[in-house]
Amino acid sequence: MGKGGTQIHKAGIVVANFDHYSSRNLDPNVHNHLLVVNLGVTVGKTNALHSPSLWASKLDSGAIFRASLATRLQSELGVEIERKNDLFEIKGVPHDLMKVFSSRRETIQKMMQEKGWKSAKAAQIVTLSTRPQKLEAAPDTLLTHWRAVGRLHGFSTPEVKQLLATPVPVRSWERGRDEIVHAVKAHLEQLPGFTERELIRLIAVEAPGRGLDRKAVQALANEWLASDAITCLLHNGEEVFSLKPQIHRIVNQELLPDLEPEWEITD
Repeated sequence: MGKGGTQIHKAGIVVANFDHYSSRNLDPNVHNHLLVVNLGVTVGKTNALHSPSLWASKLDSGAIFRASLATRLQSELGVEIERKNDLFEIKGVPHDLMKVFSSRRETIQKMMQEKGWKSAKAAQIVTLSTRPQKLEAAPDTLLTHWRAVGRLHGFSTPEVKQLLATPVPVRSWERGRDEIVHAVKAHLEQLPGFTERELIRLIAVEAPGRGLDRKAVQALANEWLASDAITCLLHNGEEVFSLKPQIHRIVNQELLPDLEPEWEITD
């Protein structure tokens, strides 16, 4: 954010990373917390960050992180990835074990079912309202417990070694790319317009198991936005994109009758 908060420009950021290895219920849950300092760094100066942009990118960042993580698990450990909604699983890990080690998720889903709630906002409310106080346990104690639970469900050291030694079917990047393009196009055909950030998130959600990391996700988004199939629009001064077959529906007020006067086709 520039002088007086009126100029916005790109800047480097300062981030502190904290690695965590368990959930609040002390289930195994490797995850990261990133603390972003309110400090934008450019050549010779620092400024405050435009925090709404960071907050708006939260879901996109999570999707990109999972895509990159899945690709690294595939390439470095040789495991097979299976997408499940917006998340992914490692093929070969027993589902009953995953359920046992997902006690927080089970609590949240149970309450949402009881109340008949389905929205993401409702899930956020339930997550906060059922959040237990953080528990502490020594890493060695947790590992001993986790291994014991794994053995009870038929998943211990021999099974892990066998999983890692099992050859994973080779998938070409081209095939994965074509599958992503097909899936994302189906989503976009339901939208009157989308931002670059939304396109990146859609691609990243479809990427796990298909060999695309962060750079590949961004490259595919750039390729798509530069293609003849996409038209750039301005909506309330913000750059928005649309598939060309959607343009006449926008103009004819079939998709956004209340917003149509605010749309401007730029190419």
